[in-house]
Amino acid sequence: METPITPLETAIADARAGKAPVVDMLRLFARSDVLIPSNTLVHPDGRGLTPLQLERDGHPMTVCFTDQARMDADVRAAAPYQLRVRGDWVLRWLPADRGLAVNPGTTLGFDIPAEGLRRFLLEAGI
Repeated sequence: METPITPLETAIADARAGKAPVVDMLRLFARSDVLIPSNTLVHPDGRGLTPLQLERDGHPMTVCFTDQARMDADVRAAAPYQLRVRGDWVLRWLPADRGLAVNPGTTLGFDIPAEGLRRFLLEAGI
């Protein structure tokens, strides 16, 4: 497993290892800065954002990262721009039919489908 470099990554590792509740990790995600890669120039308020997307088991997912170090060369080539925002912004901004893939391709990531995100948003009051 990779070494966590942010508090959020530590929380992800703890949740994956069963040392902490997933809901606590999601709450920290909501309070943490994340990066959304974009293949178009993006303004600080989010205008122009065309986020990197992928599909997991037939479900559309928007990609974000906890740190630039987690973005590999393929991600940087496909989406050379980035928007840094808090996780709660991402959760409110995502369309209802989109899931979220955090740090895809790393051991310090997670996927959450759209229905799981909606449930968390309701429970957390975000």
